[in-house]
Amino acid sequence: MKLTRANYKAKKVTLSTLEREEVIATPIVLDKPYTEEEIVYNDLVKRYPLLGDFVNETGLVFVSTLEPPREIEDKNRALYNLAKELLSPERSYTPEEVVGELEKAKKITKERAERGFNMMRTKGAIVRVEHTQNRYRVNIVT
Repeated sequence: MKLTRANYKAKKVTLSTLEREEVIATPIVLDKPYTEEEIVYNDLVKRYPLLGDFVNETGLVFVSTLEPPREIEDKNRALYNLAKELLSPERSYTPEEVVGELEKAKKITKERAERGFNMMRTKGAIVRVEHTQNRYRVNIVT
């Protein structure tokens, strides 16, 4: 069939009028930068986590600012807090017991609990007990 102008009808094509929304990144601005005292305090808490617990429990403040110290977030600290929450520092655990505690407390699969155990072990949240074959405890001094 041969097309002629008589039986050919063109369709009108239009572009959508939706405007694209531009996302502008805004930098995060702290109220005030970390003081030297806060940086030193956070370094000490990284080495001795019990110091941070002591300061939080007793409500200690800096003499210069009369404010409690702001903590600089650390992902390894979250693993330590999880280990401290699940495991008693007075006793040691086998890897199977740690995985079982993770499964039960966080309601996760065994594979995910095993990955969590390995992360805690490699990041230093739990350490192997000296002179034992395969027992772990919460790392008091990370």
